[in-house]
Amino acid sequence: MYTLLANNQWKLFLLSSIDEVGKIDQFVDEIPPVRRLKEDKLYFLKLSLHELVTNAIIHGNRCEIQKKVTITLTIEPERILFSISDEGNGFTRELYERSISAHSSSAVGGRGLR
Repeated sequence: MYTLLANNQWKLFLLSSIDEVGKIDQFVDEIPPVRRLKEDKLYFLKLSLHELVTNAIIHGNRCEIQKKVTITLTIEPERILFSISDEGNGFTRELYERSISAHSSSAVGGRGLR
């Protein structure tokens, strides 16, 4: 399900389908140092990953199933680092600023970058 890159780093590759988001919990649960987290910390880690991966699938890869989303988790003595990457076109600073100013803080969506 995942690739162990080193003693402290794991990588998971997902297809750009919302169905793939369900694999995140099992991935996180299989990493020994993460299993020792308190329940609330584990919940927020999984929630963060779900939100970021969903955004990468929908906004980054535009749900193009052949494009991948990659989660990399790195365990350090005092912290857990994670990165999410997709195969989308990205965006410029100008597009980011325009998007932020176009959405109010009470909008249903569009708050991901904020």
